[in-house]
Amino acid sequence: MGVVCLAPGQGLGVRDPELRERTSKAIIRFRDVYDSQGSGRAEPVAGEQTGQLFQTRISGYDKTQVDERIGALEAALRDARARVEELDSRAMKLAGEVAEAHRQLREVERPSYSGLGARIEQLLRLAEEQASDVIAAATKDADDSLAQARVEAAQARAAAQNEAGELTASAQRESA
Repeated sequence: MGVVCLAPGQGLGVRDPELRERTSKAIIRFRDVYDSQGSGRAEPVAGEQTGQLFQTRISGYDKTQVDERIGALEAALRDARARVEELDSRAMKLAGEVAEAHRQLREVERPSYSGLGARIEQLLRLAEEQASDVIAAATKDADDSLAQARVEAAQARAAAQNEAGELTASAQRESA
């Protein structure tokens, strides 16, 4: 971003003819932005990250627009923090479910079906193997969900921290 410094009147700026000749294109480039009294015309300036436009004034950005934008960013930050808390609680719940599933797996021992007959024993073994497969798949799904929830929570936390840092830096720049 450049800074425009204009003389109070035409012919009062660069007086060296050689320097004026070299910089004339840059000088006249901004002439239409200012009227003869030197008061600024409202020109949109793109916001840093969102593309939102603020109207410029001689003293800086329009305070109402900046206040509205800061309010919107603070609301987004609150939403992001709430999402992080939600994802953290979901991750904790899933971790508890995984721990419970592991505990149940350790408690179950392979029972003996030898006294029930060969065919029934074979059917019960098959059912037991299928149940073990289902439990293993459920445990894997729970682990995957927990890992995904942790990733989402970390991303949301990082985004919230970045936004908080940007808001703080912006507020410090404005107060300076």
